[in-house]
Formats: sequence, structure tokens, C-alpha cells
Amino acid sequence: MTTKYIKALCLALPPLLLTELAFAENASSADNIDPVSELVEKLRAKEDVLESQNDELALQQAKLDDLLVKRATLDDELSQLQRERSEAKAQLDAKFQDLIADPSTDIGPYQQAYQQAWQKVNNHQQEQAANESAIIEQKKLLAQQERQQALLATTLENLHEAMREARAERLRKELTQKDTIEVVHSVTCAPNMTLAACANQGKTLTMQQAIREFRGQVTDFVTESAAVKQNIDKVAFNIHVTNSEVVDAGFTGGTDYTTRIKAELVSRPGKTAACRLLNLEDRYCVETTQVQQQAKHKQQAKRWVNVTVRSNRYDDSVKINDVSYGSTPVELMLPVGTHELTVSKPGFVSYNREVYLGKDQVVWAKLEEQPNRPPSPGKKFTDPVSNNLEAPQMVVIGAGEYKVGPDARENVAVRHSFAIGSTPVTVAQFDAFVNATGYVTAAEQGNGCNMLVSGEISQSLESDWRQPGFDQAADSPVVCVNKKDANAYTKWLSQQTGHNYALPNDVQWEVAARGGTNSDFWWGNEIGVGNANTGWSGTVWSNTRTSPVKSFPPNPFGVYDTAGNVWEWVSSEEPIARGGAWNFSPQRARASERLDVGENMSANYLGFRVIRKI
Repeated sequence: MTTKYIKALCLALPPLLLTELAFAENASSADNIDPVSELVEKLRAKEDVLESQNDELALQQAKLDDLLVKRATLDDELSQLQRERSEAKAQLDAKFQDLIADPSTDIGPYQQAYQQAWQKVNNHQQEQAANESAIIEQKKLLAQQERQQALLATTLENLHEAMREARAERLRKELTQKDTIEVVHSVTCAPNMTLAACANQGKTLTMQQAIREFRGQVTDFVTESAAVKQNIDKVAFNIHVTNSEVVDAGFTGGTDYTTRIKAELVSRPGKTAACRLLNLEDRYCVETTQVQQQAKHKQQAKRWVNVTVRSNRYDDSVKINDVSYGSTPVELMLPVGTHELTVSKPGFVSYNREVYLGKDQVVWAKLEEQPNRPPSPGKKFTDPVSNNLEAPQMVVIGAGEYKVGPDARENVAVRHSFAIGSTPVTVAQFDAFVNATGYVTAAEQGNGCNMLVSGEISQSLESDWRQPGFDQAADSPVVCVNKKDANAYTKWLSQQTGHNYALPNDVQWEVAARGGTNSDFWWGNEIGVGNANTGWSGTVWSNTRTSPVKSFPPNPFGVYDTAGNVWEWVSSEEPIARGGAWNFSPQRARASERLDVGENMSANYLGFRVIRKI
């Protein structure tokens, strides 16, 4: 899939454009390099790298295929050798019995045959082990090369983005023209027209002719003239006459009136005109509001440099401008300018720098180990996420002995402290994830979202986390997400923060939900009135919809909404949820209750919260 995607990037430019780009490239001089031509060269270089990578990937894939074929052959051969060994052993056993009855029986040949059969099996198993080791290493090598291809895909896409922007900027400059032209135009005046009216008509039509000729001159001048002329009716060139004079005018015979005009014209097309003419999205033509930034971009954005990021640790994570690039070493092309660089690894202090790239360079990131200071139970914290966002607020749950299960009769030991979300994941938090990744939930892909109607589960194909069948606020718990959707969010959160986020397991969820109590609900054995959003619990949301998180007091551990509001996914092997919901009976919100659900099911009463390893 990666290879096809990269090839698609390489073939994204139409033949007409490639011809014009090549023409522009050849027309460029060393003193005045066209940014588009420069990018064409970079694209060609990367395409050469791609071709080489594709060849190498095919070679390594063939090696893996050979190893897998060999595995199957070795398995078949082992079965045959084991049968031969069993037969040799059976013959040896039989002769040994003969030896007991007749001490003169010679068992030597049978003993030797069994030893040889045993040795063949042993040698074959060693060969199998070596082949399995080779398969593992080959898969690692392939995975590494696939990551390199993914990185190349990012680089190619960056270059294509820069290409589109450069083309738009070049055309914008080419369309902004000023020239003085002289035009002669004749009109036939009606017999009943006055001389003044005829002269005025002649001047008007001659000026229109001047504008048409000027527009044609502008479009003939631009580099991508053919593409522009195909879309010329999509934009207004905003041609203005800054000065004009009638050089000569008069009848040239009969009723023909000829006007010669010398006009100074200037074209000032709108800021999106270049994009419309090139069939590009308007975003490539949006101008920055700050003059200094605009000047800086004109000088820098069209020049790209190579940067290599290295660190003193293995299995780290590199992000540049909030885009993940895998682990070091990372080599890619970026535009000249300042970039945000983060190199992180769990257990180490992250390397966060603003790096100015003005030429090809290598950036070394030194990661130091974090002090071993586990946070204390009850502590609340929030990990930062890119783009001024924050991860869900977390509460530390300490290691120790806890009571769980019906009537809190089961003792469990939590060996390590962990942190759990103080609330279920909200609509706003999930929306940030979707906006950052473009993720599409299973419900949005056509699976729909389940609802509980008159006690029966029904599927609504029109419902999803944005429209679950009732109004949701930004601080409402997100619903209509299945387990895969929830895991996708935790994975994204882990990537963004550099920490290990996941769904809580069954024990972690109940320990946090009970808040150190042994009762059915953390406040007692009865639901009461207005203590939680369940069905028939006396709240304004009961049997109607979810309630905003933190609408009720937290439990003794500082965790909100562990009883009611929405069922919450846990990470057990069996697909189950915990906690009850706004449209289920209060009894189902007891701390020990579980709801069996399909792993791929989403529902408007089913959400999740996260944990983080500490």
C-alpha cells in the first residue's frame, strides 16, 4: 500500500504541467532560479531514491518469501524424519525385548539406526531454529524499509505541497503586470448618431479592445499558459486603466470611425486567482497577514534543505512540527526556517528545541534519564498535547491491596501505581483527536450506532459520536465509539505525549471506581436521588441523555462519573464495559457490574476513559 501511495504521489502531476515545468526549468538561469524548477529537481532526486527503495524492498520481500517456503518444506521434512525415528525406536525396542529372551541377539545395527534417526531430527530442528531466526530478522528488515518508505512518502507529499504553493506564487507574480499598449479599433456609427456619440462609442470599444489584448498578453506571458487559458473564465483579472490618451480619432471613410488609444494598464487579480487558474485549492493562495512573515516566507519557503536527527537512545520518537517521523536516525527534507523538534522516550527527559534550518545539517538530541520519583496517590496532572491541547486530567491510584467483586469479597493486589482519567473522555477531547488525525469511527463508516429503545437494542445507521440521537456538549462523554475506536484514541494520545496510555483493565477500573470503599456505590449501597445519571435516578438527564462530566461529586479518589452516565470500555480479553449508563437501571451502575458487548459494537450509552502507566 505504501509503495502504491508513493507512486501515486510521483504521478500526481499531469503531462501538460510536467511539460511546462520542464520548459520553465530549462529557461531558468543560474542567477534567477525558478523555485518550481528547484523543486522539480528535488522531486526527481527523491523519485530516484524511491525506485532504488522499491527494488531493494522487492529483493528483501523475495528473501522472506524464500524463507517462508523453506519453513514449510522443513516442517514437512521434520514430520517424515520424526516418523522414521519412531520406526527406528520401535525396531530397537523390539530387538531389545529379543535380547532379554536371547542374550546372543545383536542389537547394534538397530541401536545405530535409531541414533542416526535421532541425530537427523536434532540437526533438522537446529536448521528450523536457524530459519525461524532468519525469518524474524528478515521481517525486522522489511519493517524498517517500510518505515523508510513511509518517511519518503511524507517527504514527497511535502515537496508536492511546496510545488503547488510555488506554482501559485509564481503565477500570482506573473499575473500582476503593468504595461502601456497602443490599440487601434474601428467602429461603424449609425447614421443618426452624433459625432460626440460616435467618438464616445469608439473610445469605449477601443478601450475594451485594449483590455482584452492586455489580458491575452498577460496569459501568453505566464509559464503555465496552457493551464491558465483552460480556466481563464473562472477568475477576474481585475485589469485597471491607470492612464490613457486618444492618440488619433476620426472617420476613415463612410461611417467607419477609427480610434487609436495609448493606455497604461495594470492587472491586479484577486488573491485566489492563481489557484483557480491552476485548479488548486484556495489554501495555497492564502496570504499571511503579517508583512514580516510574508517577506520571510518569500525568501525561505521555496528553499529546502536536508536534516538528519540523531540521539543517544534507541527506540525513541521524533516529532517535527507535531508530525511523527518514527525513531532516530531520521533524515528528511524541510523548508528553510524555524521548526519545532521533539525527541522523546518514556523514562527520559524529552529534547524540545526550536531549530533554525538554513542549510543541510545534523541535529543531535541528548536524552537524560528522568529522576525516579513516582507521583503520590491522589495527585492530579495533565500531560500536554500539541497545538496547545491537553490530555485528559489524570488521577494517581496507588499500589496496594483492594476489595473488588460482588459485595467486595475478592482481594486483589495492585502491584504498580497507575493514573486514570478523572472523567470519561469527552466530546471535545475526542474531537481534537479526530481533527488531528482524520480518524473515522466504525459508526461513521456505515456500521451505525446502537440505541436502547423500549428495552431493546436497535441500530441507527444515521447516528455516530457527533449525532448520537440527543444533544451533546463539548464536556459530555463521547459515545458511539467501539473498542477499536477507543484504542485508536489511546494510541494517538500515547504518540502525542510520549507516555503509555491505554484502556484500563477490569481490576484497574473497579479499584478506581470504588474509591477505596466496599459498598455497591462509592457513597453507599443505594443509588439515592441525584447522585448519578442512571435511569430512574431522579436527575434531569435520566433516561434522556448523557450528563456533562463532573455533574456529580467525585469519589474519595477524586474520580468522577464511575457510576452511571456511560458504560466504559475496559481492556479485558472478553469485550465488556463497566459502570452503568444514563438509560440503564441503577442496579447496573453498581461497582461490580459488567456489561457484555460485542467488540465491534458502538452505542449511544457506551464510552471510555483512559489510564496511563507511571
